[in-house]
Amino acid sequence: MGKNFADRAQNATKDLALTHILLERTVFKRNYPLRLKKADIRLDAETSVFEITPDSILFRCRFVSKAVNVDTEDIVFESDTTFIVEYKKKRRRRFGSKELHAFGLTRAVYNTWPYLREILQNMIVRTGLPSLTLNPIKLENLTQIAESDKKNNEILHLI
Repeated sequence: MGKNFADRAQNATKDLALTHILLERTVFKRNYPLRLKKADIRLDAETSVFEITPDSILFRCRFVSKAVNVDTEDIVFESDTTFIVEYKKKRRRRFGSKELHAFGLTRAVYNTWPYLREILQNMIVRTGLPSLTLNPIKLENLTQIAESDKKNNEILHLI
C-alpha cells in the first residue's frame, strides 16, 4: 500500500530544516474609489520546487488573493506575493517528486504564512480599507485542505 499525502510530507520533514525565507515579489492592486461593507476573500497558494542542490532544496510559494464586494461584485483588491523558501538537507538522500510536492504544500506554505499575513494586513490598512486579520493556520489543517482539493493538486484554497 502506498504512502498517503501526510506520510509523504512527514517523511521529508525529518530530513529538511528551514534556513531562509526570501520575499521574491509582492504586487497589491486596490480599486478606487470603492466603498466597502462586506467582501468575500479568496486566497490560493501554489508551491513548486524551485531548485535542488546537493545541500538544500528551494521552494517557490506563490499566494494570490482577491477580495470581491458582496453587494456589487466589484473587485476590492488583488494581491500576488511570492516567497522563495530554502530548506537545508540534514542528510544527503534523494527525495521523490510526490514527497517534495506534499512537503511544499504543507511545510513551505506553513512557514511563509506569518510573513504573508503581515504583508497583506499592512497593505490593506495602508490603502485605506477596513482592517482585516488573517488567522494563523495549523499544519494539520493544511494537510487536510491539500488532501481534499480535487481540482488542482498545486492550489490550496485557504480562505
